Amino acid sequence: AVLKGPQADIEAAVRGLPGVRAVTTAPGADGTVEVKVETELGRDIREELSLLAGTRRWPLLALAQDTMSLESMFIQLTGGGGGA
Repeated sequence: AVLKGPQADIEAAVRGLPGVRAVTTAPGADGTVEVKVETELGRDIREELSLLAGTRRWPLLALAQDTMSLESMFIQLTGGGGGA
């Protein structure tokens, strides 16, 4: 997601949404904040995130859902790409 507002406030508020496991933020151009959110399996927080942005009066400039492939999920769960 890309929001416009104070980075620390955005990160703290998104962390408080139900089902959120991890949040990373990075400053973007013109006062925007790029937000990546990891949620519990099967949890879609796009609606809650949109409502949060509206309530806080943070313009929501982009919102997309990324899903992890089974291979990526396996690598994350097993702790890495293995060795020789």
